[in-house]
Amino acid sequence: MNSIPLLTLALLLTGVAIVAPTQATADTLEAAKGRVFELPATPGAGDGKEVVVLIDDAHLKLATVALRGGTALAAHSAPVPTTIQVLEGEGVIHIAGEAVTVAKGTIVALLAGEEHDVVPAPGSNIFLLVHYLRSAVGTEAPSNASHEH
Repeated sequence: MNSIPLLTLALLLTGVAIVAPTQATADTLEAAKGRVFELPATPGAGDGKEVVVLIDDAHLKLATVALRGGTALAAHSAPVPTTIQVLEGEGVIHIAGEAVTVAKGTIVALLAGEEHDVVPAPGSNIFLLVHYLRSAVGTEAPSNASHEH
């Protein structure tokens, strides 16, 4: 499965623009104040599963998910396109029955309603950044857009 075209499609469908950091201006940086987040470098210590929601609005939900000590995320689906970026660790994401091996730097794009789970490598931790792309500019957010990990 090649996730790059799916990610590109998901970003295009939602109207997300990607700007290289070298193109940022002082005005752009000032406008981003309050929208800039420092992510931990590792999942850290804590319970088996920890979800931290960074942004939750009508168009986008952004969250980190730490799975520690081999704790898996059970099969589920989201009503909206979703991307999962592995920030640390490795494991397998099962997407509609297909096993996709993931490691630090991997991004997986999921279509709305696509069932998936996350299984860290045995006995290890995995740290994820999850984007829920709820709606494109000018469209209504789905009424069932809550996706809980």
